[in-house]
Amino acid sequence: MNDQTLVAVGDGGYTAQVMRRKMWREHGCFILSPPHPTQRKKMSVPWQIELLHARPKIECVFDYLKEHLLLVTSFPRSVNGYAVHYIRTLLAYQLLKG
Repeated sequence: MNDQTLVAVGDGGYTAQVMRRKMWREHGCFILSPPHPTQRKKMSVPWQIELLHARPKIECVFDYLKEHLLLVTSFPRSVNGYAVHYIRTLLAYQLLKG
């Protein structure tokens, strides 16, 4: 996250008020995370619910990229290396799933 990030979707680890306040204070970023199971009432607007429903799908794609297509973030040694590595991995993913 950086100062341009307005909303971040996180998991249950981001439900703590300490983390939310820190991200708001340091970056002006709103943390959206699913409510704790013991929280009975928590209001959400439709765009928040849609983001929370999309999060598991995104994590499944990243899991597939990392575990099956070897998308390793420590492998490249430069910014250009990251770009080439990610493009190559995403292209392989598209070709296998297409």
